[in-house]
Amino acid sequence: MNLNKKIKSIVLLFSTILIFWISVATIRFFYIDQYHIKIDQALKDKKHLVIIYNPACERCRSVLPELFLTNSFSRGREYVINSANMTKQQKIKSGSYLLPSFRYKGQIYETVDKILIQKIWNKSHERK
Repeated sequence: MNLNKKIKSIVLLFSTILIFWISVATIRFFYIDQYHIKIDQALKDKKHLVIIYNPACERCRSVLPELFLTNSFSRGREYVINSANMTKQQKIKSGSYLLPSFRYKGQIYETVDKILIQKIWNKSHERK
């Protein structure tokens, strides 16, 4: 009986950690960045990573959840912009025609290559 209690405690602990981890990633993606920025400000910023996505975009859904789960505790700053909230002029100014789009230091990457995306993320979040 004592062994069953230990197993239940371990499962409960891992479940709690997993829920916490997913919650942090979700909060970072959905609540912190995209609702507290000005889109024009983000598009002018060349020092930070800018991610432009659309929730209905299948390409975006194939890479962004994993990206934010993997990097939920990374330090640094990124802008996450829902393209549905952008004006036509902002979309033109962004230079992005295919989503998801990753902008960093004047370069635009329109890719779903997870290795390249992780490299961009790492470069934009490295400590200086």
